[in-house]
This record gives sequence, C-alpha cells and structure tokens, in this order.
Amino acid sequence: MFKHSMAIAAAAALACALSACGGSAGDANTAASTQPATINPTTHEVCAPQHAANTANAAAPFMPSIFQSHKLEPGPVVHIDDCGIPSVIIWSTGEFNQSPTTIAQWGIGAYDRGEYATAIKAANWLLAHQSENGGWPLTFNHTNAPDFAAKGYHLAAPWYSSVTQGNVISLLTRVYTITNDDAYRDAALRGLDILGKSIAEGGLQGSLNGMIWFEETPDPAYPNHIFNGSVFALLAVHDVYQVTGSEAAKSLWDNGEASVRANINEFIVWNAPEDPTLPIPWMIYDKQVNGYPAKPNYVGTLFGGVHIKQLYELYDRTGEAIYRLTAESLGRSYDQYMLGHAQ
Repeated sequence: MFKHSMAIAAAAALACALSACGGSAGDANTAASTQPATINPTTHEVCAPQHAANTANAAAPFMPSIFQSHKLEPGPVVHIDDCGIPSVIIWSTGEFNQSPTTIAQWGIGAYDRGEYATAIKAANWLLAHQSENGGWPLTFNHTNAPDFAAKGYHLAAPWYSSVTQGNVISLLTRVYTITNDDAYRDAALRGLDILGKSIAEGGLQGSLNGMIWFEETPDPAYPNHIFNGSVFALLAVHDVYQVTGSEAAKSLWDNGEASVRANINEFIVWNAPEDPTLPIPWMIYDKQVNGYPAKPNYVGTLFGGVHIKQLYELYDRTGEAIYRLTAESLGRSYDQYMLGHAQ
C-alpha cells in the first residue's frame, strides 16, 4: 500500500511522541496476527485474567495501525504497575502519568499483534476511567508556551483531547468485535458525545473555514487545528460507524471527512522560506490561530510519516483520490529529505 517506505517508517516513534514518553511504534504495513474465534473477558476488572473462548465471532476488518509495534517495556520513561498498566513521562511536566492516550495506543498495538488479553486489559482500564461526559480526562497540565503568560494553548487538568478520544474509541470498538461485550460498544458510543459538541459547550469541536475540526488541544483562545489530532478522531468515528451503524457516528464522519478533504491544502506548503532545505511540497503540523504559532510549524519526519499513513487510511475508507495523490506527493518529498539527511 505504501510507496514511500522511508516516510512511513518515520512514524515508528509516533506512539510515544503522542504519549510524550519516547518509546517506539512500528510500520503499520504488516498483517495482524490470525485472530482466535473470540475472547471472553469474563470480568471488567483490570487485574483479572482474560480467557479465550471457543465460540465463533468474526471481527471487523480493521487495518493494522501505526501502533502495531508499540510495546511498552519498563525503563527510565516507562513504569508498569502491578496489574500491568503502563505509565509514561509526560514531556510537558516531566512526571509519570497513566495517560488514557498511552494506554489506548498500547492496547491497539496489542490488538494488531493478536495479543487480545492485553488489548482487553487496556480496554477495561479505560472503561473504569471514562467521565460522565463520555470523555477520557488527561490529568496533567499542558501548554506549548514557555510560560502561562505567553501565546499558545494552556490546558489545566482535567482536560480532553481528540487524539485521546479517537485512540480510546478505536480500541474499544476493536475489543467489542472480539468479545461481543456491549460494555465496550456502549462506552465507545458515549465517547462520541464530546466529539459532537463545540469547545464552548465543553466538547472538542472547533471550526476551520466554517467546517468542523476535532481539536487535540481545545483551548478556546488557541485551538490550533492540529492535523493528526483531528484525523485520529475521524478514523475512530468511522470505526464505530462501520461496526455499530450509529447515526451519530455517521453524521460526525460525513461532516468531519468533508472538512478534512476541503481543508487539506491548508496544511500543505509549496514554499518554505523559513527552512529552504525542505523539499516541496511539505506539511505543517497545525494552523496559526490568534497569532500563534508566529511562523509555520513544519512537521518533522516523525509526524510527516504519521500524516502520510493517515492520508492513505482516509483514501482506503473513502476512495477519494485527493488523499492518495497527496500522500504520494508528500511521500516523495519525505523520502528525498531523509535520503539527504542519512548518516
């Protein structure tokens, strides 16, 4: 599927970049392990063992994800608790945190590898940590500004993110397909609520050129319209729709996908005067809002690979040529850049 392997391979560290820890995630272009008939979780307790059952249950055909090789091993930036749940160092605080984003990505990676007991363990932790509003709160303060007086987003705990919602919903939907346990499906559907509300209403919807945009950093003053953050939520919405047929999910998918397709060129640059070494075209990470960032935030090779992978996924789900053509064009640029910077 991927014609530009260097750019896709650059996504290998995505999971910990989003989790802010510094581990690794592998190329998603590898087939997942053969699935057993089904898994019977028997309990939603995180520490309880999970057992395979013999009843037939065909899982939905999910593509292997960016997180397929995301295995978190104990070390300087990863702790594992007595129940096997990871916590990681958050870059904005320097402290360990059991982030639902990290745990969801860890669970999706396990699902992709056929390690279903681990995927269920992650899903059970997430069931226990869902808020009444349907969101999964992030329990650390987060800012990209040097201090809380500077321009940039400022998010005080607890806060919510489209990346977190998307990753968690995608995991719960997958676990539902291998367990037939309605608790996972129902939690995923409740997770749509916060994606369907504006930031002013306590949700995660911003507006980009009059169209909806799922916000990774929903500060009302600086909703930066981060590309990957919106697309992770959008892909999760599609996961729920294809598995459950939810009309709410279909509406969010239809409107969200139309927005990404209409606004994709907002994230493509055809000249980069701030960095003339960049091949063209290139992508930016987010959009300037209220004077921040002061100059284009060009993506590095890590998130360049992430964006290309997401564009191919959108093409696979929609058949819209703009996604494939954009991914191919960007892939050539990223391959050129990486060859030029090879040691």
